[in-house]
Amino acid sequence: MPNYAMFVFLLPTEMCKQIENMMCKYWWKSGKKEKGIHWMSWERMDVSKSHGGMGFRHLHEFNIALLGKQGRQLVTHPNSLVARIFKTKYFPGDSFLTANLGTSPSFIWRSILLAQQILRQGLSRRVGDGSTVKIKNEPWLPDEDNPYITTETAKIENHTVSALMVPNERKWDEDLVKDVFNQRDANLILATPLSENSRDSWFWRKDKLGNYPFKMPYILIQESKPLVNQCGNTRFWKRVWNLSVPPKAKNFMWRAIMGCLSTKDMLRIK
Repeated sequence: MPNYAMFVFLLPTEMCKQIENMMCKYWWKSGKKEKGIHWMSWERMDVSKSHGGMGFRHLHEFNIALLGKQGRQLVTHPNSLVARIFKTKYFPGDSFLTANLGTSPSFIWRSILLAQQILRQGLSRRVGDGSTVKIKNEPWLPDEDNPYITTETAKIENHTVSALMVPNERKWDEDLVKDVFNQRDANLILATPLSENSRDSWFWRKDKLGNYPFKMPYILIQESKPLVNQCGNTRFWKRVWNLSVPPKAKNFMWRAIMGCLSTKDMLRIK
């Protein structure tokens, strides 16, 4: 129900906790009764199924992943009306990926800006003719850890990637690249494939098709968290959840393995 609002606004943390409490109560209640024994904490249940949890989404982090779609629109559609309004007010000489909070920010801008970090980790430029890709401060190198240029020189300020290509040809100017950039950047630039499409574009590095599915940014957030509540090996849990049995049977197996059945021993503990 709150997904529509979560696309645009950052819900208060306390509200997210209240919604999660309602979800938790509904999950553990027995039959038509409102009460039920909470056999496991919600922090352990919102871990992915492949790591021993039930895969419930952590609403605050899912909220940030949804807000990332709005940030992505500002990046990939810079000529839209809303993108031009935000750019004029908050990052006139920059891009969304390097924008700051600014003075007197609106609540919507504060919300969307929270997704900036996750977009910086996942978005990249696909180089076509290079006319719209800035050499500095844009992720276009084929490096998962750091797709940005690290060379510090005034020669590349305010220039686009097209300046590094042989004029009227679809290949890199190797002599120029090796002369201007450090060895790390030069090797990555020369290893960057040039798209057959002449237009530059954006894509999501973690997705095979380059799209922005909400699942991938949320997974990226989860992967950045410490492995606190994860239990068991991934291969075992994947085999459990991929069994060709009814969902109720899988749920019963999970409860039995995680000690969430109302046996005498467990009831005595509770």
